[in-house]
Amino acid sequence: MHVTPYDRVTFVRTTGFGLALCALALLVMWATDGAAGWNARLARLGALAPVLGAIAVAMAAAQARWRGEPLALAAIGVSHARMTLGPLAALTWIGTLGAILLGWAPSDPSALFPSLHERTWTPLADGWLSPADGIVVRAGFTVEFVEPLALASQPPLPSRSSLVLVVLGATAALGVWMAAELRPASRLILGTCAVLASLVAFHLVAAGRTGPWILASGPAILAAHAASRVAYDRRRHAGPSPARNC
Repeated sequence: MHVTPYDRVTFVRTTGFGLALCALALLVMWATDGAAGWNARLARLGALAPVLGAIAVAMAAAQARWRGEPLALAAIGVSHARMTLGPLAALTWIGTLGAILLGWAPSDPSALFPSLHERTWTPLADGWLSPADGIVVRAGFTVEFVEPLALASQPPLPSRSSLVLVVLGATAALGVWMAAELRPASRLILGTCAVLASLVAFHLVAAGRTGPWILASGPAILAAHAASRVAYDRRRHAGPSPARNC
């Protein structure tokens, strides 16, 4: 497949949006989660990378529609799937970068799963200590962070390699889903369902109720939706089968 200048422009445009969203996500994590270190933040960024890449694709598509690019390309016979080659390449690159971050040794994949311990406070001479969280509240309401105590009751978490596969699978599923021609309302509803399914899956795995395979439930919803839409479009464009000659 020949790569056109428009593909390169949309790739750079989408990559810029994606990197800006990644930087914003890191800034939000740094500002709101002081107890977590950069190892945990890198792991969370790696897991969020496919979603941020998909949002970047949506932003690039909105800008292209505002500029009238899809109408001009459709007028010369370019299909919707061909128009999205550059943005989808950027999504693949961003998602792969997220998988690399998650597979990188310094990152902490355990930060992706909610802690199941019950928060308790131990009185100190000049304040209170939450041992599991590593939070110390001193007199005068000053807050300090110390090394949290490891809890033996936490169920075993999925391996790093399985989480990397989940991120790569989510990248592929989001690429197929973003390439499909969908109504904005359908995309919003199915995207919300996929996010909720992923949140429930992470909680179930953290609780030890099921294996890591359920982490693929969110991407599977998007892939199934895109596949059903593609099959519907093919049947619609194919039309009724011609009658056989007797």
